Parts: sequence; C-alpha cells; structure tokens
Amino acid sequence: MKTSNRERLRINRKKRVKSHVQKNKGKYRLTVFRSAKHVYAQIIDDIAGKTLVAESTVSPAFREKMKNGGNVKAATLVGNLIGEKA
Repeated sequence: MKTSNRERLRINRKKRVKSHVQKNKGKYRLTVFRSAKHVYAQIIDDIAGKTLVAESTVSPAFREKMKNGGNVKAATLVGNLIGEKA
C-alpha cells in the first residue's frame, strides 16, 4: 500500500525530531504549541519521559495577570512564567 504524502511528511518529521532528541540527551526540551486562541509551553525530560514544568494561557497563574491569551504579549508572559517555574 502506498503511503500518502501527508503520512510521509509526518514520518519524516518524526525521524527528524527523534534524531534531534538523541543528539541532545541529558538536556531538557522546551516544546511550544500555539493554537488559534492559546499558547502552551512545556519543559520535558526525555530520559525520564516526564514533563517537568508546564504553563499555558489557560492556567490560573496566567489569568491573574492577563485576560487575552492569543497575542505576542501573552506568549511573552507564558515564557516568563515557565522561566520562573524552571
């Protein structure tokens, strides 16, 4: 069965990320996901396979300081909050 272009792109992306993770063993990984309304950030320990710190524009700590969660100021604040936690 022939794989679709979309599936092939996903597999290539997976290989690229996996090789990058293997090169940086022992270091923590920062992942950032941006949806249409919110920003999410995590610091992950790949050796233990656990998320160490997570912060988003949905969290109560963020909501105390800011209402809107989908702009550049919100992303900056999420970065500052995750930096304080780490």
